[in-house]
Amino acid sequence: MRLFIIAIVAFSAFLFAAADDSLQSGKYLKTGSCLENGAATACMSAAGAVEVKVDGTLIWSSANEEGADAGSHASYFGQMKPNGEFVIYGGDGPHTATRIWGTGSSAMAKHPFLHLGADGELRVRTAWFFGLFGNTLWSSGAGATPAAAAVEVAPGTLAPGATSLTDDATGIAFDGVKAFGGAKLAAVGAGVRAKNLGVAMVNVYSVCLYVDKPKAAKALATYKGNPGPGVFDVLMAKNFNKVMYLKFARGVGSQKIIDALTAVEGVPAATLDEFSALLLGAMGGQIGASETIALGFDASGSMSVYVREALAGTVADATLAPAVFKLYLGASPVSQPAKDAFGAGVQTLFG
Repeated sequence: MRLFIIAIVAFSAFLFAAADDSLQSGKYLKTGSCLENGAATACMSAAGAVEVKVDGTLIWSSANEEGADAGSHASYFGQMKPNGEFVIYGGDGPHTATRIWGTGSSAMAKHPFLHLGADGELRVRTAWFFGLFGNTLWSSGAGATPAAAAVEVAPGTLAPGATSLTDDATGIAFDGVKAFGGAKLAAVGAGVRAKNLGVAMVNVYSVCLYVDKPKAAKALATYKGNPGPGVFDVLMAKNFNKVMYLKFARGVGSQKIIDALTAVEGVPAATLDEFSALLLGAMGGQIGASETIALGFDASGSMSVYVREALAGTVADATLAPAVFKLYLGASPVSQPAKDAFGAGVQTLFG
C-alpha cells in the first residue's frame, strides 16, 4: 500500500512538473510566456492581457474584462495565488505592482492551478488527492476546437471552405475558382462600382479579382499575415496571370464603359484606340444586366479581353494592362470597396 501511494505521489508530481498547459499556485505567467495545449495557447501580452488562441485565432482575452489600468504599465505578469485566484498585475513584482484583473478567490481553493484545455478553455481548478480530482473554480467559458474557432471574414472575400463569394452591395456572386482561357484562377475579393448621379448612388457592376493562386502566393509571401499597401504594387506588376472580372448589375451603354476603361495614363493613343475598337466590336450597343467583361493581365504583359464569357481579342502593348489595373488598385480607385476586398482577400491565398 505504501509503495502504491508513493507511486501515485511521484506520478502526480511528474504530471505537474511536466505540464506546459498549467500554472501552479505561486507561479508566474510573465510577458511573452505562454501555456500550451496542442493547438491552443494562452499568452501574457505586452499590453497586460492573457490572450487565448486556437490555431492562431483569438477566441478569448482578459482585456475584455480588465479595468482602466490595463495597458498603462511598462510590464505585466499573471500569478496563480494560493487562495484560488489568478491575478494580472502591472509592475515589476507582487509587492509594488498594481492589480489589473483577477478571476476571484474561493474558499474551496485546495492546491489551485490555472489550466488551459486543448479547446482553448482557460480554467482555475483545485487539485485534490495529488491532482487526480478537483473542481473548477473559474472558467473563461466554453472553448473552441480549431475547426469551430470564430473566423472573421472581410466583406467581399472568400470564407474558409466556401466555393463562392458575394458582393453584398449588389448581391452578385462569384465562383471561388473560375477558368479563363483554360487556366483556372482563384477569386481574391469583390466589390461594387457605384456611380454618383447627383440625387443617388447607382450600383453599376461588381468586380472580382482572380489570380493564379500558387504564383500569386509566392509573389505576395512577404505579406502573409502582414497586409500592407505594397500588396497593391505586386498585384499591378507583370508577374502572374490575373483577371478583373466585371459582372453588371444594370444595362450600360458601350461607349460609357469604353470611356471609363480608357481613362488611363501612360498608354499610347494607338493602343487605346485598339482597345476601344476591340471592346465595341464585342459588346455592340450595350452590356446588359448579369453580362460580363473580363480584363486579363497576362504574365507576358499583354491584355486579354473577354466579353460575355467569350475571348474578344488580345492587346499586346504591355503598357495597357497595368494602367487598367491601376484604375482598381491604385491610390484613387474607381471602387474603394473592391480595393479593400482585394487587399483583405490576399490572405486567403496562403491557405
